[in-house]
Amino acid sequence: MREGVFIGVAFFLLVFFANTVRSEVQDEPGEASILKQSAMEDVSNLPRFKYNSQGRRDPFLSFVRPSEEVSKGLPPLQQVALSSLKLIGVAWSGSGYGAMVQAPDGKSYPVKRGTKMGTNQGRIKDIGPKEIIVEEPYLNIFGRSDLKQTVIKLYNKKEGVE
Repeated sequence: MREGVFIGVAFFLLVFFANTVRSEVQDEPGEASILKQSAMEDVSNLPRFKYNSQGRRDPFLSFVRPSEEVSKGLPPLQQVALSSLKLIGVAWSGSGYGAMVQAPDGKSYPVKRGTKMGTNQGRIKDIGPKEIIVEEPYLNIFGRSDLKQTVIKLYNKKEGVE
């Protein structure tokens, strides 16, 4: 109970003194309009700046542009991003696991360990009973080359195959 009364009194004093200080700080009404008017005159005397964008690049476009010439000679699995590939089947034989991957265009491709796939020069590191693990090289925040692992899981039966 005492704590609530104390908080209420503290809030009242804070609001009361804040209004008192604010009223002391405010300038006379005429003085503020004179300052605004003189500032507008100072700005109006400055020369106008016009930006000419001719011959300059658009700052909102990415520096990195995909090269279609490079991707034309690559196999189909290296022309698409890993996120757009679907794992539609995994098979086991005496020599290990193999998998079937579907590209966005609906075509299926058999893959095995070491197969290159993805636009970032990824390689299949491992194939499990319900997933494949792809390692892709990338530059970390320190500028060093590192490997990123992406797991592509077997599709859901609800999702189906297109």
